[in-house]
Amino acid sequence: MSVLSSETLLLVALSSFFAAACGVFGVGYFSSRGNKQSHRALLQGAENSLVFLFDDEKLVDATTRARALLNSRPQGSSEWRQFCVLAQTRFPDLPLEMAELASEGSLTIQASDPADFAEIRAEWWNGVARIELVEDATASTETVVDPHSMNAMKRELETLRKTAEMSPYYVWQQTVDGVITWANSSYFTLSQEFDGSAEKPVQTWPPSRLFQSVSLAQGSPEGRAHRVSVKFPEETNGRWYEVFSTTIGDESLHFATSADGVVRAETALRDFVQTLTKTFAHLPTGLAIFDKKRQLALFNPALTDLTGLQPMFLSLRPTLVSFLDKLREGQVIPEPKNYKGWRAQISALEAAAVDGTYSETWTLPSGQTYRVTGRPHPDGAVAFLFEDISAEVSLTRRFRRELEIGQAVLDSFREAIAVFASDGMLTMSNSTYTSLWGVDPGTTLGEMSVVDAMAHWRTKCEDSALWSSIQSYIATNGSREEKSFKLRLLEGGNLTCRLAPVAGGGTLIAFAVISSPALTPLEPIEPKALDTEEVLHTDGASKPKDPLLFKIEA
Repeated sequence: MSVLSSETLLLVALSSFFAAACGVFGVGYFSSRGNKQSHRALLQGAENSLVFLFDDEKLVDATTRARALLNSRPQGSSEWRQFCVLAQTRFPDLPLEMAELASEGSLTIQASDPADFAEIRAEWWNGVARIELVEDATASTETVVDPHSMNAMKRELETLRKTAEMSPYYVWQQTVDGVITWANSSYFTLSQEFDGSAEKPVQTWPPSRLFQSVSLAQGSPEGRAHRVSVKFPEETNGRWYEVFSTTIGDESLHFATSADGVVRAETALRDFVQTLTKTFAHLPTGLAIFDKKRQLALFNPALTDLTGLQPMFLSLRPTLVSFLDKLREGQVIPEPKNYKGWRAQISALEAAAVDGTYSETWTLPSGQTYRVTGRPHPDGAVAFLFEDISAEVSLTRRFRRELEIGQAVLDSFREAIAVFASDGMLTMSNSTYTSLWGVDPGTTLGEMSVVDAMAHWRTKCEDSALWSSIQSYIATNGSREEKSFKLRLLEGGNLTCRLAPVAGGGTLIAFAVISSPALTPLEPIEPKALDTEEVLHTDGASKPKDPLLFKIEA
């Protein structure tokens, strides 16, 4: 036996190591490649079918159509879970039945709906589940679909999918048990906001059931909208939504839209109506509002106080005709001459109220006086306001009576009296003034100023420098003393003109005719108090003292 050198031994050792390594890696490589080839072999001839290969919950391979269908579902869970969610509406017991696949070797699962001819064909191949979803098991494999029809259906499907995804409404589909089987993007966004996971890039499936009370099986109305409140975490008040529900097969489809704006508007309107109601309740004016059908819609307590109508009668919403008939029975309306005229009066009253021109004063047999006003309201309604103006009418009558008495007192004076306000406008005069100057200020158009009056006086008197003094006296503000002047008429005779201040900065001018020839004209005279009980008159006779006259010295 020959002895090997050390170099030879090292070369042999390296050769053995590389041979062993290549054997190990070669086995692994060809084993992995063999698995892929075996998986692909299970898909041969099924390129146009929906075939999935699962190793436990992991999808190891699938046909192109099958992958596209699975990718259309929300991501975030295992492929097997996504497939179960995809098929659960038609195969609700799929997870339970698939648990027997390993022991049975193959399974055929029919759709739960007898009218649905779809089925799932499952086979077990060395730890890999081959699952084929057959849409119509009764259809011939040789069925040929028109390409144009197929393209049209694809375009329609794409349009419907985009419509659902881009809709601003929250749309979802759920089973009888409340399990969500489909939802659009708006619902997913709201669900993430509810869960506080809006920042997460992956959406979990199924999304949270936001509308717990919405279920047709639990009595939610179908075919009409109803309002639902959803309480979000960390929010004090719930959010309001209008939900519309309908049935689709064994499931239900729901549409929801935010109703917060409507609820806020309704709350504001309700508060406003309550505020108005409280305000109307404290008004002394009676209020009766009739709707477009002329039925009483609103009234306040003052109406019952003024009309004597019972609240029970008013709460029955009587018509306008019944309301007015009841007022007639209670003598709270002027008594008409006959019934026919009464009906015509009601029609005229309603028409005038709608036009906003009805306003009358009702004098009642009881002595009270009401002002009744009709005003139109939106949507064809009409409102009537009842005001008790008895005190106002009484005050007006008393004031008018006092004016008449005051005018009568002025007319009884022998002096011609004219009263000017602080702004120089004539406010009062008596009948003697009209007789002296030949003009009645009460019958002239417009107001008469002191300038207009003096221009008229000067046409009947001789010219004098005293006219400017009279005008200055009337225009002077502040404290003034009483003054008198002598004037001469063009027709003969003399006048005394007395100026006296009155309340409010006004001026009283009193003219007295003096026909004595001894009177010196155009000279101012100072008033002085009478120290006797008589006054010298033009006829030389003695008469009782008149407090508005002063003694005229010859």
